[in-house]
Amino acid sequence: MISKALIINDDHTSLMIATKFLHRSGFADQTVTATDGQLGLSFFESLPAGDSNAAPEFIFLDLFMPVMNGWDFLDIFSKKYAPNFPGVRIAIMSAYVDPEDQQRLAQYDVVLDFISTPMNLEKLAEVKQKYLDLKNDRPQQPLYSC
Repeated sequence: MISKALIINDDHTSLMIATKFLHRSGFADQTVTATDGQLGLSFFESLPAGDSNAAPEFIFLDLFMPVMNGWDFLDIFSKKYAPNFPGVRIAIMSAYVDPEDQQRLAQYDVVLDFISTPMNLEKLAEVKQKYLDLKNDRPQQPLYSC
């Protein structure tokens, strides 16, 4: 089971819908939200290094946000926080990502998958299973690739 998920998205309606979807699907026991990448990083900054019980196991990340976009979040999280929280994985949530961006996303070890919005229960279940297989050291399929 996934204990905690973090949703980072500047659109309040998208946050509300994603939160309801995660609860309805049983994706995680708890869901926390942030409205930009900086607030998402602040969440990790407040945690003791390596405290996997307090950290979200999974992040749903929008790429296009003000203050700090998803790309900047990925760069900083990958370098500064991923080493202390190695179990955290990220799914990119966006209506569209062009092929160049998909190739760029494949360079991040923390990115597990891409979820096209609006979200659907089948894709959410697939992402959850992919994460649980990885967590239990049973990857059934490769991590995110374009």
